[in-house]
Amino acid sequence: EVSPTRCFPRNARIIAIRSSGLAGSLEMKSLPVQLEKLDLQHNVLSGTVVLVNLPRSLVYINLQLNPIRKVLVDRSLKLSGKIVDSNVPVKILSKKPTERK
Repeated sequence: EVSPTRCFPRNARIIAIRSSGLAGSLEMKSLPVQLEKLDLQHNVLSGTVVLVNLPRSLVYINLQLNPIRKVLVDRSLKLSGKIVDSNVPVKILSKKPTERK
């Protein structure tokens, strides 16, 4: 099961879906282009989360309290705060992906 971000409101700047039972792997390919904050804390998101080619406006992601196995992060992302729980491996990708417009 995949939780697609394409279902999020396209003009959203802040999305907070906490403790709602959102389940499965998280597909981050189609976030709203103006999104600044994404808070999906305390759901049932799992698998590997890939944080590349995200909107340039995005400065905060909270995926804590989810059974996520691993996070891959674009090294050029400028995120504040803690993305996931400390027991979740986070790998910084050294290759710079193509920029999202």
